[in-house]
Amino acid sequence: MALSWAEMVATSAIWDLPLTAVEFFRNASVIADTACSIPYFSSIGWAPAAKLRRPSLTMACAKTVAVVVPSPATSLVFSATCLTS
Repeated sequence: MALSWAEMVATSAIWDLPLTAVEFFRNASVIADTACSIPYFSSIGWAPAAKLRRPSLTMACAKTVAVVVPSPATSLVFSATCLTS
């Protein structure tokens, strides 16, 4: 008995369905076991002070500016560059 290509594909899909279902339920049980073995999140103590003060807002509203003083070696390079240009 010769089957057409469409009939072979359909038969193959039906044949593979139980194996796919078995793998699905096996994977689902592994996922459930993994989820049950992960401990629940629990908060211990107070939040860090940095989190409560929102450092990003503090940095955005800074009133002082840090001044970076270059080393003498850098200054000489900078001076030489200024003199040559």
